[in-house]
Amino acid sequence: MYIVISIVILILCVLISLVVLVQNPKGGGLSQSLGGVSSQVFGAKNSTGLVEKVTWYLALAIVVLSMSSVIFIDGGSSTDEIQRSDAEILKDEVNFNPTQEVETIELPEPIEE
Repeated sequence: MYIVISIVILILCVLISLVVLVQNPKGGGLSQSLGGVSSQVFGAKNSTGLVEKVTWYLALAIVVLSMSSVIFIDGGSSTDEIQRSDAEILKDEVNFNPTQEVETIELPEPIEE
């Protein structure tokens, strides 16, 4: 499920990028350099309001999906597992003997070519 939500978020990110490029900011923009194509596509004089609303809805959807995707993340450890591993580490430290001899492993001789 996490992968599906991640893919949907990526698609929404691409869509919001395209919608932002179509917007007509105060200083001009892509829609003005294309000759006002966006107003012809939407077929209304007040298309900037629609584009702005679409931008906000897409941004809201990305935020909601990003926050809800945390529910589906697998993994992580509970506090019991963390406490158990800390207890095991402490036990190993108590049994530590610095004078104990370490096993050595004989490595095979390198092959000469």
